[in-house]
Amino acid sequence: MVTTRNEKVAIMMGSTKYAHRLGVLSDENCWSLLRHYSFDGRQEKESEKLKEIGMEISKKCNGLPLSAKTLGSLLRFKESKQEWQYILQNDIWKVVSTLDEPVLPALLLSYNDLPSHLKQCFAYCSLFPRAYLISKYAIIRHWMAQGFLGDHLAAKCEDLIAVGEEYFNHLVMRSFFQKDVTNS
Repeated sequence: MVTTRNEKVAIMMGSTKYAHRLGVLSDENCWSLLRHYSFDGRQEKESEKLKEIGMEISKKCNGLPLSAKTLGSLLRFKESKQEWQYILQNDIWKVVSTLDEPVLPALLLSYNDLPSHLKQCFAYCSLFPRAYLISKYAIIRHWMAQGFLGDHLAAKCEDLIAVGEEYFNHLVMRSFFQKDVTNS
């Protein structure tokens, strides 16, 4: 089974015999997905005060599950109504990419919200080809070698690996990496 948004990929894989084309999510389903990621671990009272803004944000996802998941993960770390309002009214929603495949505004918002140490680690991954299978511990060793995880002379290797795991897991939670379920 091959899943892709780009039908050319399915053709290259020779898996177009039984193609199932998925449409976009309904507003209700998009909100449900965003809510799942953004309200996880919150009190019901706290979630209720953010619901209205959250529903408006979910409409900006245009039914794309990746956008809803990414924004939900971003909003999980935003506690105030003002922070949620900022996401809703951000100018990035007006961005139009000139690339072959447009950058989803939700991903750009999430990237811009990353702390600089995580941006640095994620940007390093651009050295690898697209769709490259990155080993968690291999990329952590790369980050260690670059000095992205702290002073390797002053810290124990185990401590730096723990920092790298934290960085990696944070990027996974923000949908910048996708876990390979076949190797998990």
